[in-house]
Amino acid sequence: MRDKMNSNAAPKTTLGKIGQFIVNARWFVIAAAILLTIVSAIFAVGTVGQLTLSRFEVPGSESDRASQVLANTFDTGNSNLILLVTAKSGTIDSREVHEAGTALTNELEAEETVVHADSYWTRDRSSTLRSEDGRQALILAHMKGSATEVRQELSELSPKFTREDDLLKVEVGGQDEIFRQVGEFARQDFVRAELIIFPAVFFMLLIMFRRVRLALLTLGVGLFAMIATLAGLSGVVAFTEVSTFALNLTLVMGLALGIDYSLFIPFSRGAGEWQESV
Repeated sequence: MRDKMNSNAAPKTTLGKIGQFIVNARWFVIAAAILLTIVSAIFAVGTVGQLTLSRFEVPGSESDRASQVLANTFDTGNSNLILLVTAKSGTIDSREVHEAGTALTNELEAEETVVHADSYWTRDRSSTLRSEDGRQALILAHMKGSATEVRQELSELSPKFTREDDLLKVEVGGQDEIFRQVGEFARQDFVRAELIIFPAVFFMLLIMFRRVRLALLTLGVGLFAMIATLAGLSGVVAFTEVSTFALNLTLVMGLALGIDYSLFIPFSRGAGEWQESV
């Protein structure tokens, strides 16, 4: 293989010269790549925690301006936390359920992050907050803070207020709670998908390259692309908000592009020459 490389004419193009330099200084390049990956990983770990969650909001829209007025003038906002209360026996208008529902409303409003809480029992039994059969009623609450802050608090509030006894069954809902649960399932499924994808991709690369080191190198390029991108985002999040969706795009696109560009290697040379030189 070395004789064949030495017999090749010296590269004349810029890319050829770069390739020749990488070959000649391959151990230096490998050491530098490993060091860069370690440094990037340190910054990448901190980036994940700084990504922000978002709501369905359009800055400058009428609904957005109304939300700002509610927050600035009345220190309140749309109900982003909802409790569905079901009477285990009888109806929500019974004395025992009325007392329990009122106590539950007051308990929720006493939470530090909850600005206010209203319910069927504290709103003079409003018909809009009860079911037609009279067995279920709603408690509406507004939690202060950004989507990220609210959903972090909900990770503790939701289990606390999800309860059931002989009198009531309480279930937690609302826009932020729904997205929090969806986000948790999405993260679990994404990790599970990665655990499946990496071995599957490695197997397919092994079939194509027929070399373990080339298959591992290709996966390494994709992994480095993901880590380096997250490290680069650490500088962006210092100046502006970056959605958590950037993490999904980074992981998916980093692996995909890393593999795609690595596939140029075998097709940039003749099949016979490739097999002889590897």
